Amino acid sequence: MLISQLNADPLRRKDKNVTVAGVVRATYQTPFAFFTIEDATGTMFCRTNAELPLPGAHIKVDGKLFIGVPEGCSLPLMLVDEKTRSYVAHTNALRSQWLRVRNQKLARDRSLKTRAKFSELP
Repeated sequence: MLISQLNADPLRRKDKNVTVAGVVRATYQTPFAFFTIEDATGTMFCRTNAELPLPGAHIKVDGKLFIGVPEGCSLPLMLVDEKTRSYVAHTNALRSQWLRVRNQKLARDRSLKTRAKFSELP
């Protein structure tokens, strides 16, 4: 499942089992052990009871979608409570998809900045 699909309608999948695959971008120990995973469409948090994966690892995570305030936090979050994890081989197809989406976002951001500059002109 793509992260954008979870972000689009999170309450539909709340407390249900989901699977996301992507690249680990960062790991954290506090306020609980969690990491961020990124696919071509977005980034989300994954809470783990196991050892944290290394940043840059390509993984698939199965778990329950949690929406609420985790213990030790003061803000509500959407995250996957990891049940199982598998390491997946990096494929050029996944990389190509990720690069295409990233480049589209960068082009859109540059366009917005350019429009903002021209709107500030007298």
